[in-house]
Amino acid sequence: MEESDKGFKIQDRRRFDEHGQSRADAPDEPPAGPTAAELPGGSELRAVDFATFVMSLSTPAYFYMGEVPHPGTGRVERDLVLAKETIDLLGLLQEKTRGNLTPEEQQLLDSVLYELRVKYVEELRKEPDAAAQQRG
Repeated sequence: MEESDKGFKIQDRRRFDEHGQSRADAPDEPPAGPTAAELPGGSELRAVDFATFVMSLSTPAYFYMGEVPHPGTGRVERDLVLAKETIDLLGLLQEKTRGNLTPEEQQLLDSVLYELRVKYVEELRKEPDAAAQQRG
């Protein structure tokens, strides 16, 4: 069966060859991402900005603290170790982006982290065994 019989054509759109050199036949523009019609279910892509990124990192922390039910089962699950790791990850982001954010971005990150940390301490107080595990 020839390539034309398969109903599709494979075209190499990479801009660089295996040695890292620009290819002469490379397209001028990188290929565009999928359109909404190309996504499963016709869903649309959301613009990703810093606020969306912060919120996407904070949601699992709420999930691990039992504040948000599991999307697949609908059950509330708790794992304070994973909640702490997620909060620490946001803290690392705060530290590494210091001085590089807009005032609005900094305010969002600061307030999300404050809220998560307060909630985490409240959850630790509910479970003395979890508090002991965090210290150990």
